[in-house]
Amino acid sequence: MMSDSHLNNTCSMNGSLESEDNEDGNVFVTLPTRQCVICGKVAKTNIYGAYTCVSCAVFFGRHVRLEKEIITCVTVRGNCSTIRRRNIITCDFCRFSKCHDANLRHEIITSSPRFVLPSPQIEDERIFLNYSRTFTKCLKYMEQYYYKWLNSFPSFRLLSEERKKDIRLKTHERGAVMQLVERSLNVFQMLRLHNCFIYIGWQSLEDFIIIIKDIQELRDHVNDIITHSFPRHLTTVEAYNILKLDLILQDDVLITDKHLEVTDLHDFLQNIIENLMDFMTDMLEEFETEENFEQIESLSLFDYSSDIPEDNYPYNQLRFVP
Repeated sequence: MMSDSHLNNTCSMNGSLESEDNEDGNVFVTLPTRQCVICGKVAKTNIYGAYTCVSCAVFFGRHVRLEKEIITCVTVRGNCSTIRRRNIITCDFCRFSKCHDANLRHEIITSSPRFVLPSPQIEDERIFLNYSRTFTKCLKYMEQYYYKWLNSFPSFRLLSEERKKDIRLKTHERGAVMQLVERSLNVFQMLRLHNCFIYIGWQSLEDFIIIIKDIQELRDHVNDIITHSFPRHLTTVEAYNILKLDLILQDDVLITDKHLEVTDLHDFLQNIIENLMDFMTDMLEEFETEENFEQIESLSLFDYSSDIPEDNYPYNQLRFVP
């Protein structure tokens, strides 16, 4: 149960407040009229760091505790509406995805001494095959989003077509993996693909599981670097963009500020790429290595509609090698 001081800090707003307990013993407090950031109904709590209704808060807490091994989008696209109609939200994946995008804080749950993470095992080979196909399809989407991200740098767009193609060919595998890392930065003990969250136990040695574990570990290293190694005045997006350029483009981008050169993950990422390419070959899959944005027209996983402000720090400390 939340302490009185936590409760007071949580609800230090003007207006009347009413409290109620839920089945987990958490206190949810009725706030002055606000909309739930997940479903649009009246918000009654900010127990997890953003204003939600009680139903969405309970939903988030339940799924952080991993009562389900995998949550899949009902439309497969990963962009279902989470606005409640007739008091029903039909897609658990998109609802949970929106919880993370709204910065609901899983650490409030996972830091509790009572929190125990289960270790689900997946035995059925058909399930492994389905996950593997979903994963490789997701990586193809991530490849195209990587190209869109590159195009958000005005100086990249000014390169010759030959040079842009050369960069895409050299970097598309690393780019796809780092897009998946970006997609999964704010989730806990799982990866967020385009249409499902995937968590797999730690005892299997299947090639697919090794890749999933390694990408999860890379994600955790990236979070640690962003939090502890970059200049503190950078936003998470700015820090990640710089780290992403360093890891993906390597010698094809110059970073002039030594305070932004903190990455020691190149070898780790390269090991992931080698395992990934072997795995995709086994799955009879391959990247396109060309822009094909039609693949992601029906999705809305990343917003790269605005140009990177290259005149501003930290972006003015880098340039693409012509």
